[in-house]
Amino acid sequence: MTNQAPPLSGWTVVGGFSIYLITSLALPTLLHQILPEFNILQLIGSFTTLILIILFSQQQGIWKPKAHICLWKDTLMAILFWCASFPIATLFGSISDWILVHVFSIEPHEQLAIYYLKWATSSPFSMSVALFSILISAPIVEEILFRGIFQQWLRRFFGYKHAIFISALAFSLFHFSKDQGLSNISILLSLFILGGFLGFLYEKQQSLIAPITLHIIFNAVSVWRILT
Repeated sequence: MTNQAPPLSGWTVVGGFSIYLITSLALPTLLHQILPEFNILQLIGSFTTLILIILFSQQQGIWKPKAHICLWKDTLMAILFWCASFPIATLFGSISDWILVHVFSIEPHEQLAIYYLKWATSSPFSMSVALFSILISAPIVEEILFRGIFQQWLRRFFGYKHAIFISALAFSLFHFSKDQGLSNISILLSLFILGGFLGFLYEKQQSLIAPITLHIIFNAVSVWRILT
């Protein structure tokens, strides 16, 4: 199970994640004095990160040649993988929540993403920015970084199975929130399971379209469950 993209160097990994950190974290902080409105800063950060990461990945040859992409097959596989990944991730997340509450007496806290999404319902513009970040920017950027760049680079040294495991672990830890303490465990476990499915789908289809589509569907259903 191999990907046809050229081998990536460690500098590609550093470059990709540096772009993310600068545009999604540092840039909004720098612009805060000029544009204090949170929604505008969030939109600028998400949009800038999305465009620069796509351009960077294309320059590095991460995307497959257009002629080799079968969109309907990638989409179909993404749907099938969602049918397996979503219930499994949800089940293990619920089990870990139950253990935290009944065994360790740790009350779960509302995840920051959930809090942000509920807060965004206060205005149409806030909701538009939130949905763009959650359903478009985040899935594309995170799949390019964790599957297209990091997992592909790891495969050079560890093989695809270990690369999937390590990239899934990094993907879950990437969403860690210090403020939520041990209550993070359930969401991190769910994201680790999702990351495993995303990584395997990437290797199977040898295309970023499939994991991006799965990620979008996963986030879309999660948003629907939160808001209804």
